[in-house]
Amino acid sequence: MIVLVCSSCGKSNLPKDLPRLYPCEITVIQENKPLADAMVTLQLTDLSRPENGQLWFPMGTTDHEGKAIIRTNAQYDGAPIGIYKVLVSKTKQGPSKYGAPPQEGTPQYTKWEDLASHEIRPWFGLVEEKFSQAEQTPYEIEIPKGTNKRTVDVGNAVEYRIKDLEK
Repeated sequence: MIVLVCSSCGKSNLPKDLPRLYPCEITVIQENKPLADAMVTLQLTDLSRPENGQLWFPMGTTDHEGKAIIRTNAQYDGAPIGIYKVLVSKTKQGPSKYGAPPQEGTPQYTKWEDLASHEIRPWFGLVEEKFSQAEQTPYEIEIPKGTNKRTVDVGNAVEYRIKDLEK
């Protein structure tokens, strides 16, 4: 019998300058329903706050229940201490002039993918712009104060063309 021992199993290789992180969950609703596939970003209200000069980026994507588990730099659970603006965005790309994609793995899909990958398609925002801008969003959260759970309501469903993403 061979037994393998791993002295570092279960431990992650965290950066030395990573501050202590606190769990955070943001639930996003739109028109009184959970909003899936929205990007939730926490932006420090005072960017001079980090003592070591390193900025960390807490963010998450909402699931089918509208819940985003916040992870710093997309890999470390939680967010550092701070006061953050809560930014929410959701986008979709406009349809291809070549129609809807055929079944993946088929020769027709390969041909469609080759054609569609070279076209410039417009992008559309699906959440009011004010919720994705730190100067305008009405939502703020303090970490670690409180339960670090927050529900944000992004109002009515919208669809507007995003010009910056089309370049």
